[in-house]
Amino acid sequence: MELLRKQSSKLILVAEGWDEFRYNDTGVCERDHNKVFGLNTILASVTSHTMLPGARIVITSRPSQNLPPRNRTIEVYGFTDDNIQKYIDQFSRDDNQLKVFIRDYLENNMNIASMCYLPVHCNFVCVCLSDMQASTRSEDTPPAVTTMTQLYVLAAINLAKKLHPALKHINMPSDSKLFFDTVGNSLKCHSELAKHNTMLTPVRILSYEDDLEQFGIHEEDRGTGFLAECQMKGKMACFPRSCWTFNHLTLQEMFAAIGLLRGPQQALLQLVEDDASIRQREVLIKFVIGLWCDSQNACFMEHLGSQTHPHPGSTVELSPRTFIQKLHAVYEPLQLATVLHESQTPCLLDLLPEEIESDKVFPTEVMALSWILKQPECCVTTI
Repeated sequence: MELLRKQSSKLILVAEGWDEFRYNDTGVCERDHNKVFGLNTILASVTSHTMLPGARIVITSRPSQNLPPRNRTIEVYGFTDDNIQKYIDQFSRDDNQLKVFIRDYLENNMNIASMCYLPVHCNFVCVCLSDMQASTRSEDTPPAVTTMTQLYVLAAINLAKKLHPALKHINMPSDSKLFFDTVGNSLKCHSELAKHNTMLTPVRILSYEDDLEQFGIHEEDRGTGFLAECQMKGKMACFPRSCWTFNHLTLQEMFAAIGLLRGPQQALLQLVEDDASIRQREVLIKFVIGLWCDSQNACFMEHLGSQTHPHPGSTVELSPRTFIQKLHAVYEPLQLATVLHESQTPCLLDLLPEEIESDKVFPTEVMALSWILKQPECCVTTI
């Protein structure tokens, strides 16, 4: 430590994923090297240059209001409109019918189209719509994908299919029961693994090159202006700028949410009763709310056993509304409104009184939240 203090100008500190740490600037360290300080205090001292004043600090984060002061910011944009179209062309290759199907679907579904500005979501959308087009040839019409939760359900299904090549010809949802019966044990293993490893270091980190290949950006494209354009020149007048994201942690949290909804209610109760845990697991909470509250996901969650089972000896009947009420005790109203909004649960906004015009309410989610907490239990759509 003494060496670091003396040569701090040669030190580079990297805080990766700053937004996932609930930073609370409560003060800085005193110049007493014999005292032990908490992580919050140490980070505050380092970023304010009270500790290791010569060190360079690199912070990676999603857009956040809680970032410490900095003298240089580099924002990595997602896809532009042109990038999205080029990616659809690359994904469809010579299948013109698929290309037209994806473009028509996005033109008529702005919510899904807006997700495509994140490259990994663009990949998910194309994969899911390709699967949907294949399913339209069967007698059963696949459900429309209109929310983030539904997109991740289908993405998780497609990921599981890739892990089980023998099932690659099974269509959704007509053969969904066969699919889940066959890979149920694997899904359970994934969900249990994810439940214990959410927010921890994943087993395998995808490299930058791996992810570029996954997004359809091949070696010959990297020397052109395409990659630079999609990183630094996003043209998103209608949608917020987005950072590059990778799918391994988010899918872990998707499986973790499925695992929680399949398990005893006590697991959900423990999640919302632990203030520290719940604040570190917002993505997991969003998936739980989205899967539980959105009746459009019933055809998928039916095969996952979406109803939670009462814990032996427990008298608490947990429902989406009581779950949200417990969240209300932890979150400030605006924070919880953001969680509800990002969980993509339209049924919550549908509960607004008819006399309130939702497009004139700001913010809509806060009004919906305030109203839902005052209503009888039956007002919430459950699966």
